[in-house]
Amino acid sequence: MQLFYYVLIFFIGACIVSFATVFVSDFTHQQVWSHKRSNCDNCHNQIPFYYTIPIVGYLGAFGKCSKCNFPIKIWYPMSELIGGLMLLSAAIFSHSLIWFLTIFFSLTLLALSDFQFGYIYSYYYLPLIIPALLHFSQLYLLEGLFVYFLMYVFQITTKSVGIADVEVLAILTVLLGYVNAVYILFFACCLCLVVHFFQKKRSYRFIPYLSVATGIVYLIFID
Repeated sequence: MQLFYYVLIFFIGACIVSFATVFVSDFTHQQVWSHKRSNCDNCHNQIPFYYTIPIVGYLGAFGKCSKCNFPIKIWYPMSELIGGLMLLSAAIFSHSLIWFLTIFFSLTLLALSDFQFGYIYSYYYLPLIIPALLHFSQLYLLEGLFVYFLMYVFQITTKSVGIADVEVLAILTVLLGYVNAVYILFFACCLCLVVHFFQKKRSYRFIPYLSVATGIVYLIFID
């Protein structure tokens, strides 16, 4: 029974990432209410529902579109795998799964939007209202304002981070506190350096790193 629970949690995490991927794309192209299934990026034919199942669908299609044999981007199943493992780890090691779930969903929207399009919409912050209300008495408002001020000054003087990066880190500080925000920033920078070692990019969209780092910090430092 416990194994079934863990498999279910993993699948829910993968589904959240899969849904967020489609939602972000549709929202950006103003097609959220089109009520259509995902299409192939190449031939634009509708993907059969059994190939839209997270990870399993990618493996079943052998990583290619069933219509035109165009390769499916590997980051789709990889992001679903990371999402499933992240939520599964939270279920195993944490007692606040519902609280984490809303943060996880919002950060997934933010990370995917930043990764795919390089910008985000303010609507993606809305799920964070839930953990803020659940732990209203435990919010770190002053610390969040302080971090926002510091990061904003850093942003306007160096132009090395975006204003959305500043907002996300400030919000995480409000929810998790200054110390955890420092850990998040540290791990995000470490992840960025690892990617830089392999790709040698000059600039990075930083919110995906902040999101993954938040999951790491949550699992290690937060009860």
